Amino acid sequence: PTPRHMYGELARSNIGLAILTQRGIVLDLLQCARGKSKANSKTGAQTRRKNDESALEDGTFSGASKFPYAPDGTLSTPSKAPCSSSATGTPSGSIGAAHMARVESRRAAVLALGHIGAEDGGYVLITSIDAGFLRWCTNTATNSAHFGLRATCFQALGLIGRCDAGAKAIRQLQWDCPASPEAGAMAVP
Repeated sequence: PTPRHMYGELARSNIGLAILTQRGIVLDLLQCARGKSKANSKTGAQTRRKNDESALEDGTFSGASKFPYAPDGTLSTPSKAPCSSSATGTPSGSIGAAHMARVESRRAAVLALGHIGAEDGGYVLITSIDAGFLRWCTNTATNSAHFGLRATCFQALGLIGRCDAGAKAIRQLQWDCPASPEAGAMAVP
């Protein structure tokens, strides 16, 4: 069986779904999965981190969203967005390495979205932000030049197919996924 993912576990509860929503995590993952660069635009999550940091400094920070903070109260913020073009840190001339790093980030985002979408609430959250995500995933699974990204989309679709709403939507796209989790997380056209 596929091991559980932290975001998939969050998607199992209303509090977890609120964290995923308030932090803009699903939006960031959707942008990353589709290969949209975040280098030139501030995402909702980055803006919220900045606001939380200011609130922490002036003492107005609410305890409900302390999730990204270390036990000592410090804010752990990444220096670069994982899907931004500058996040790879590769020197110019290493186009292949930079490209592969972006593909790996996209694969990680797709897989995280699959785990989130494996729960009914997570599926609803994903489709409320990006109604075309499943269609994009099926197209990428069959047409991408990157076989690793294709395989990851197959697996994400299989994970999403574990919830009733996801399985129904996948079947409407003329794909099939196993009804039993023991069969594995894989969807097929």
